[in-house]
Amino acid sequence: MLRILLLGADWHGSDALGLARAFRRLGHAVRHVAPDRFVPNLGRGLGPRVVRRVIRPMCHMAFQRAVLDEVEVFRPDCVLVFKGNGVSPALLRDLRARGLCLVNFYPDVSFLCHGKDVREGLALYHHIFTTKSFGIADMQRILGLESAEFLPHGFDPDIHRPLCVRPDDMEALGADASFIGTWSPKKEAMLASLAAVSPHIRLRIWGSQWEKATAPQIRGVVGGRHLLGDTYPLAIGASRINIAILSEQREGASSGDLTTSRTFHIPASGGFMLHERTHELLQFYDEGKEVACFGSAEELVEKTRYYLDNEEEREAIRLAGHRRCVAENSLDGRATRIVQWFREQHGEQPGDHFGKE
Repeated sequence: MLRILLLGADWHGSDALGLARAFRRLGHAVRHVAPDRFVPNLGRGLGPRVVRRVIRPMCHMAFQRAVLDEVEVFRPDCVLVFKGNGVSPALLRDLRARGLCLVNFYPDVSFLCHGKDVREGLALYHHIFTTKSFGIADMQRILGLESAEFLPHGFDPDIHRPLCVRPDDMEALGADASFIGTWSPKKEAMLASLAAVSPHIRLRIWGSQWEKATAPQIRGVVGGRHLLGDTYPLAIGASRINIAILSEQREGASSGDLTTSRTFHIPASGGFMLHERTHELLQFYDEGKEVACFGSAEELVEKTRYYLDNEEEREAIRLAGHRRCVAENSLDGRATRIVQWFREQHGEQPGDHFGKE
């Protein structure tokens, strides 16, 4: 059994909490400290922003004290940081000086777009697991980091599973086709193309930052909120087609997304997935049998119309995709690889390395 101190979000449905649950299911002991818990939710607007700026140093100090208190009492074998927002390089140096093994699970496209602390902190980990296959070369090229490996996203069986969709769920969440995810210019353009030429299709869009969208074709289909917890798989189950559009390339990244968390969340939740085609996606699913794919806005329109008109084929792909995903791509499997890496480095007897650098 390992003792793992996990630093990351702990809201129901977060991938960090999903990893913590996976470690526990595998029999390991986990303590979880969430940086966001130390920053009060003051709402939006100029006033709250000013207050947050003033109190931020005190919030960071309180978080750091909480982490170090956990280290003293829990005596972890490993500190696993999910991405690293709110985790300062100074705290990481302190943890390293105490002889702790530091591991990062990095889930995003770019290493340069999430603040100075995240970027500088990456050099202080003993190993980094990145969900982007191209991220290994990017880290070597930009940050000079060598100890990294590709570990895909996965699904949390406590969240991403088929749920019973009631008639009132269909009223609130139902769609012929839906997209769940954060706004980006590429996603807006693709969904606007679908809405423009297929006004008879009931399209729904859920997620954050969609207030930035300007395309008139989608103004009436944006749900206006982020779907959290069990509402997320309910929305997947309430949509006949779940569209997975990948994030575009960002500063410092050699590629846009090739797979994403939705690549696994949608099939695990029992949804039919129409996914942007990439070579990496096809390592996880067989196109036309376990997933449907598109490579352009035009093909997105074509495939959406086709699968809405061919329910039997859509259902066969949905069921096969669910079986494949559940068998191979849970967060339990990702957690198993992290534990395996630790034991490759430290052997089968945890605890001996505590207090040694």
